[in-house]
Amino acid sequence: MDKFWYYGKDAKSGFEGVEEPKRENIHIRMERRVTELIQEVGIPAHIRGYHFLRTAILLVIDDPDIIHYMMNELYVRVAEQYHTTASRVERAIRFALTCAWDKLYFGEAKSDSWDAEYKPSNSEFIATVADKVKLEFSYISEPRYAAEKILKEQNK
Repeated sequence: MDKFWYYGKDAKSGFEGVEEPKRENIHIRMERRVTELIQEVGIPAHIRGYHFLRTAILLVIDDPDIIHYMMNELYVRVAEQYHTTASRVERAIRFALTCAWDKLYFGEAKSDSWDAEYKPSNSEFIATVADKVKLEFSYISEPRYAAEKILKEQNK
């Protein structure tokens, strides 16, 4: 197993190692967090836009530059995964956000993160959620604090 050196000292090498977290676990936890944030807004899971939106956010997390090429890149990649067209993906995501904001506006759902008066565009919502998830998981790339957070999570 590979070691990723974080902090501390070892008599032999001068460092104490903590195993690098497995990428699959991080990716699964990111997927769960994206799902939680989408559900928090009130997007119903039974509509196609929910699944398209989740996939699009995960793609933006993996490749942040893709957000600048929504119709030509992002929607096309999502459409390929679901065997549909880019325009249908865009429309389904827009419908999902409209459903959620109608629920927020009429008080059927509640969110501390979003304003019910202003419905974001597809790209605004995708970029915001992707950025929020990346910030929450940014400690993975911060060696100084990563070991402490990983150990705290394992002790829970």
